[in-house]
Order: sequence, then structure tokens, then C-alpha cells
Amino acid sequence: MRKEKILFVLILLVSLFGLAACTSDEDEAVEEFPNWQATNSTYWSNMLSETRKKISQGDKSWRILPSYALEESIVTVPDDRCVIVHELEKGDGTENPLFSDTVRINYTGRLLPSTTYKEGLVFESTWSEKHNPETSAPVKVVVSGLVEGMTTVLQQMHVGDRWAIYIPWQMGYGVNPPTNSGIPNYSMLIFDLSLMESWHPVKK
Repeated sequence: MRKEKILFVLILLVSLFGLAACTSDEDEAVEEFPNWQATNSTYWSNMLSETRKKISQGDKSWRILPSYALEESIVTVPDDRCVIVHELEKGDGTENPLFSDTVRINYTGRLLPSTTYKEGLVFESTWSEKHNPETSAPVKVVVSGLVEGMTTVLQQMHVGDRWAIYIPWQMGYGVNPPTNSGIPNYSMLIFDLSLMESWHPVKK
């Protein structure tokens, strides 16, 4: 009987210790994306303001593109229905991809800086080494099959262009990011995007 009591006490102590350890771990857990909607919305508003200032000062490497989905009659574009573009390299292409075209692109997509990702979580990339064409794995996509922000940008690019693009969460994945992508709701998307090729659909 005494052995059973000792065994019971030992089991109780182990259980309490485990519970305390779990509680401690929970207390020390750090939130990766705190106040994420507010963080992204504020960052976007500030960047939009700064970009407009650069453009007004004559910096032609920066542009603000209205969403392709807006009606042409709209005079004032809402702040959450445009994309910011910074031209990094100018290509020698002469045509813009159409909405129905297929393109081949290289890109790196990342988020804003968060708790442990100080330069922003890279959620997808076709580069295994930074901008090394020999180790890249460009992908073919249909322009119309992408998020609104990316579809907007590609229809303004030329083959050979490399742009840094900034997409507000409303024109990105919004509140429905891809499963297992690591992208939280309300995420502004930042891409380093290169347009490699573009071609029209094959007529049958």
C-alpha cells in the first residue's frame, strides 16, 4: 500500500512538472505577426505617400499602377486598388503581355518584416541563388490566373524588365492566402519580379 502511495505521488509530481513546463512555454511564445492588418495598412499608406512624393520630384523609376480591374471612367483611384512599382532593370521587349497571355517569370516573394523574419518572410522564390540565371527555375503562368496586383503589373511590363513591386493586401491574397503558404491574412506582398518571355494563346 505504501509503494502505491509513493508511485501515485511520483506520477502527480511528474504531471504537475509537465503542466508547468507547458505553461512556461506558452508564456514565452512570441507572436510572429502581431497587429498584422494595422502594420500592413500603415506601411502601405506611408509607402504610397513617399512614392507619390518621389514621382512629383521627377523620379521616373517609380510608378503607381491602377488595378486592371477598375473601370476606365474612374478618375480617382482608391489607395487600396493600385500597385507600387520600382524599375530595377529595363528590358528590350516592345510588347506588353495581354490578360490572356502566358508568361515565364523569375521572382522572389516576401512579406513585411515580422518578429523573427527581420527582412520579411520569403514565401516563394524561383531563385536558388540570388539572381543567378544558371540556378533559377522560372515558372510559366497565365497572366489572368494570378492575384489582382500581379496581373495588373505583368500587363505593363516588357520582356527583360525587372521590377520591385508592392501589392496591398486587398490586391493580394486578402483574407484567403494559400493553404500552408505561411502567409497570414492581410499581408502586403513584395516581389522582385523579372519577365523572361511572353506569348499569346495558341489558336485552335
